[in-house]
Amino acid sequence: MNNNGDGKIPMIGQEKRDKWKKILPELLAVILCLVLMGAGVSRKEGYHMDELLSFELANARYNPWIVPTQPEGRLAKFVNEEIEGDSAGEALENLKNTVTDVLRNRGNSKLLSYKADVYEEPVWITDRQFQDYVTVDQKDAFDYLSVYFNVKDDNHPPVHFMLLHTMSSVFRGTLSPWLGCSINLVCQLKCGFYCGWGDSWQMCFPWKEREDSWGSWRCFSME
Repeated sequence: MNNNGDGKIPMIGQEKRDKWKKILPELLAVILCLVLMGAGVSRKEGYHMDELLSFELANARYNPWIVPTQPEGRLAKFVNEEIEGDSAGEALENLKNTVTDVLRNRGNSKLLSYKADVYEEPVWITDRQFQDYVTVDQKDAFDYLSVYFNVKDDNHPPVHFMLLHTMSSVFRGTLSPWLGCSINLVCQLKCGFYCGWGDSWQMCFPWKEREDSWGSWRCFSME
């Protein structure tokens, strides 16, 4: 075994072990928090109204609100009847014609003068219709333009709804608390790093030793 010339054997890895001893309590606390929150999610029963509204704004295709007197919104009806085609080429052609019409005729264009079906008496919304409102299938997966339209007049920024739509697009046809709560768990970790866990982790991982790059990463993560 090598020594440093003064007869003393260097404490190889001692500094690193000391660093891990410092971070271990915080790491265990993070794991415990995630386990407890995960257990809470797994035992969750039912949905709060705001949770269903989040799924609706994220996944209802161009139809942000469920209204019994107007189950299909104006833009949703226009997209279904005037934009969609039997092929992608036909849909693109229809979209091109719609954009041209709007640029030429403005308020008199077919899109801006389109009318939704409004009923005098409320109609029954079936469980299948409601399932379509709050879930994603092959037809509307990863449709972020729809998400933006649904939340453009809402007081919440669209990022959460786009993330929820992404989760729903990956797990199509699924309505589960995990789709939204998994986003919350990730945000919890990110906030933990921002609030101080990151300082301890920086001590244990060499690639985080440069203060400027580590600070930039933390600032970027909170954008």
